[in-house]
Amino acid sequence: MGLDQSHSSSQKTSVLSLQSLADAKIGMWEYDHAQDQMIWSEGMLSLFGHDPKLESRNPKAWFSLIHPSDRSKVEKLFLLPEGFEDHTCHLIFRCRHQEGHWIWIQTRGRTIRRDREAKPLRSVGIAFDVSPQQPSELQLTSSHLRTATLIESIPVGVYTFTYFKADGSMRFDFMSEHACYLLGIDRDSVLKDAMVAFDAAVPEDRESLLTTNHALEDGSPFHFEGRFIVRGRLRFIRLQSNRVAEGDWGSQWDGVITDITDDRRADEATDSITRELHQKLDAQAAELAETSDALETTSVRLNYALEASNIGVWDWTIKENRVFYSPLSAFPEPVAPKDASDLLAHWKTFIHPDDLHHVTESFARQIQTSNAYELEYRIKNRNGEFQWILARGRVVERDSLSLPTRIIGTHTDIDARKKASAEKRNLATLIEASSDLIAYANFDGQVTFMNATGRVLMGFAREEPLGDFNIRDAHPDWAYERIMNEALPVAMVEGFWHGDTTFQKRDGTMIDFSQLILVPRDPLTGEAQFIATVCRDITERKRLEKELSRTVAKLEEADRRKDVFLATLAHELRNPLAPITLSTEILKQENCSPDQVNWCIGSISRQTHQLKKLIDDLLDVSRINRGLIRLEKKPIELTMVLEDAVEAFRPQALTKGHQVTLDSSVGSSKVEADPVRLIQVVGNLISNAIKFTPREGRIAVTASRIGRSAFISVHDSGYGIEPENLEKIFGIFSQVKDAASISNEGLGIGLYLAKHLVDLHGGRIEVRSEGKDKGSEFIIQLPLRDEETELPSGEFKAKPLSAAKGLNVLVVDDNLDAQATLTMYLQIQGNQVEGASSGNEALHLAELIKPQLIILDIGLPDMDGYTVCEKIRQKSWGKDLIIIALSGWGQKEDKDKAQLSGFDEHFTKPLDLEALEKFMDQKISH
Repeated sequence: MGLDQSHSSSQKTSVLSLQSLADAKIGMWEYDHAQDQMIWSEGMLSLFGHDPKLESRNPKAWFSLIHPSDRSKVEKLFLLPEGFEDHTCHLIFRCRHQEGHWIWIQTRGRTIRRDREAKPLRSVGIAFDVSPQQPSELQLTSSHLRTATLIESIPVGVYTFTYFKADGSMRFDFMSEHACYLLGIDRDSVLKDAMVAFDAAVPEDRESLLTTNHALEDGSPFHFEGRFIVRGRLRFIRLQSNRVAEGDWGSQWDGVITDITDDRRADEATDSITRELHQKLDAQAAELAETSDALETTSVRLNYALEASNIGVWDWTIKENRVFYSPLSAFPEPVAPKDASDLLAHWKTFIHPDDLHHVTESFARQIQTSNAYELEYRIKNRNGEFQWILARGRVVERDSLSLPTRIIGTHTDIDARKKASAEKRNLATLIEASSDLIAYANFDGQVTFMNATGRVLMGFAREEPLGDFNIRDAHPDWAYERIMNEALPVAMVEGFWHGDTTFQKRDGTMIDFSQLILVPRDPLTGEAQFIATVCRDITERKRLEKELSRTVAKLEEADRRKDVFLATLAHELRNPLAPITLSTEILKQENCSPDQVNWCIGSISRQTHQLKKLIDDLLDVSRINRGLIRLEKKPIELTMVLEDAVEAFRPQALTKGHQVTLDSSVGSSKVEADPVRLIQVVGNLISNAIKFTPREGRIAVTASRIGRSAFISVHDSGYGIEPENLEKIFGIFSQVKDAASISNEGLGIGLYLAKHLVDLHGGRIEVRSEGKDKGSEFIIQLPLRDEETELPSGEFKAKPLSAAKGLNVLVVDDNLDAQATLTMYLQIQGNQVEGASSGNEALHLAELIKPQLIILDIGLPDMDGYTVCEKIRQKSWGKDLIIIALSGWGQKEDKDKAQLSGFDEHFTKPLDLEALEKFMDQKISH
């Protein structure tokens, strides 16, 4: 922020000082209050990274860069008349740097000119970056992100925030996904505005939350429990925070968020159960009181019965300080030493200290206001242990002042009942709070009890009677039959049965459960008492198991297809490498003729084109998967494209004796297409038909027009496609036949490319086949257009083949280049060589020439090489001759299968001539 030009001329001596300040990253500013203009020095601009917003002299451009939490105090200083009333200013605030991050700025200034009314006219000051002295937001964020990465999976919400002492504001620096889920808020929103978290609280609790939050300045732990509306439902949430760092700027806090809704509701359920149990206990106590009152304590005839019971009887004559006592067998007699003056004081020494005050206070109150009293408390028995008793008594005599002079009462041992009641209460609490379905039924199948979880799962309201609800009603027919015929018989014998089953809710919904069935028996009689069941909802587990099963199947299929693809790729790469390798070896021979040289050069050229096409296809697949294919569309005549495609692949068809025809009835109709890509699509279909059609087959390419669409059909008389393979024929690396059964089968990507290229042209492609050996037909539909445009000529990439070695030798390979180059190489070595291109031809020639060595390809059009080898070994002349397998398939299982079929050795394409020579030397020497 440089000083105004009107002042600069009179301050030339300060230029060096201004430059020094700029170098020290200290900015200067001057503010004209009357004109509302701000003048900046170069150093000031440098602080903000030369933000274009600061080129304007309007201070509002600067205010837009100030942090929203700090903007009000800066505007108050510069825009309100009282801003510079004390002649000076000192502020620390945050501004956004040109590169997007926040920096802390400290500015100091003073008013240098005022009007007659002392209002400021011009103020000047300096500013400098004090970010290193403030809490680094970047460091904080980085630290919090590292922490968040570790705690995102913790089943409680975690958050951190910074409290700024300057203005009392706060900012959330981190909030885990689970914390946002518990509060039902968006993480981006709460990180921008901390009030989003407070707004989630219900209005009655929000003020309490804000009041608690305002106590942050004293640094004491923050604790709040209240109600929040989360996704439309009322939830009880606990927030706890502790201060972890502080400074002049404020403090930093870490905290956790916990959903305590279930705890609150469990407490309510526990209270309800406790009240119900107390009512039952009161009823039982009342029954016991009636029994106790019926006893005549003075009757001698009850002494024997009392000795055998759990009731002790006593008669206390207070005035004479005398007591008669028929005690419980385990309890002490309340008889004090003869010099004891207070039997009641002596009796108090046996009462449990925790019960003493209650007993003495209640006893005194009851005998003053009534003739009867009743108390339950613990008393020490003769073994020194405390046991519960029920003490009942009645005042039978009083003096003239109505003070009791004689009291008769009983002590009843209720220790077992008390402990049983406590156990029942605990058990009832556990049962009702359990997340599992727990129910009882009688042996007629009538359900007599179901806990809260079971009622919710089965569709019962909390207080709704179970009525005639039966085990049959809770299961589909098949599950009910299993319960009755399998589960219950086992539980009756062994006491329990466990297995997975299905429940049927009252609305017909099915739920999968893991079910435990128990049949308790009376310990005395051994009779079965009732049926109990504990069931856990496993719907999610079942879903995860199915999802896991599907995922495993997909992974296994992907792994299988990967192995097939890699093996196929190796095979396809070895096929052209074989004739290239052999042709290279032939060219090294000194006695190689010019015709043989030309043949080898042609073979190398063809096989190189084959390698290039394989690589191009793989690259096209990659481009399609990444969306990088770009079509260069233009109006082209469809008939010319089809002619180019057919002519390009006619030589390949002739090698197998195929008849290829083209019939187009679309005339000069045009399509909007990329001619190179369209030829590639049709060419892939023709090439596919050539591969999968036996020798002397027919391939028909037709084009017709229906409405505004052109239809291209490639129909062959080949092997056909099974119905189950029609849908997956266009999948990536799809191989619907055994890849070893048809030579030169390819990578399984041609049809995948064809489909995606047709889709990119706005058309569609489909396949039809009546099944095995019924041929197949691929149909392409493309939209027509009327514009007349020059048709570009099609581009054809030749498709190559493969290779093999021999004495009196038979070379069998349906790849004519591979067969010819290996035959030529063996002939140059001085061998007599014959060639065959099918299994039947190989069997016929072998019968005629009785070769010493057969080099046999595995993938043949009519039968595979394994079958050919087995048939030759069955002949008397074929048992001892040498048969070598030559194949692009080179995995361990391929070599093992070759050995089992009778091959002497298995070589992988391209043929290693040195390995062949070494093998033959070893065989001949033996």
